[in-house]
Amino acid sequence: MKEVTTKQQIWNSAAKDGAILACITIGAGLINILMNKITGNSTSPGTTMIAATVSMLLWIVKTVGSFLLLKRQVTIFSNANGDPGKRFGYGVKVALFSSILCAVFVAVDLLYISADTLSGTWDMVMQMYSGQLDSNSTRMLENIKEYIPVYSTIGQFIWMFIIGIVFSAIISSMRKSTPFGQDGNTDGQYN
Repeated sequence: MKEVTTKQQIWNSAAKDGAILACITIGAGLINILMNKITGNSTSPGTTMIAATVSMLLWIVKTVGSFLLLKRQVTIFSNANGDPGKRFGYGVKVALFSSILCAVFVAVDLLYISADTLSGTWDMVMQMYSGQLDSNSTRMLENIKEYIPVYSTIGQFIWMFIIGIVFSAIISSMRKSTPFGQDGNTDGQYN
């Protein structure tokens, strides 16, 4: 990676790295959507267990893969610029762009791809609780239904951005270890 010097170049690089990072989450989400479409409304315990196991494995792979990719991107950036102190800021920028793309994916999923699933789940929940709610509460919940994609999109953005900040903080606090001590310092002391 060539040296990135201007703020615009840093933001451009962060946007590209954020798009690559978002591909992990979006890819895992697409696999989950396909798996849910294939299994459909199966009530078989075996199918449900397999779907839950695959979903859990995808979540683990997505989380670990995102951390490792972000670590690689931040390390490449800090090595190219020679300033490890900017790791955290760059990681936050990458997380910002990645979070935006992941939130857009959630909105598209809820509005277009899985709209029928969302509607069916909402109707099932309303049937379960309809006997326990008065008419005002039921009407209020029905008014909220149309805003679920908006709330989910905003929540996804906030959650992914917080996770990105935490990952960036962890990555920026890591130091490279060499045979000569920390960061090439022969006495093992930090600079």
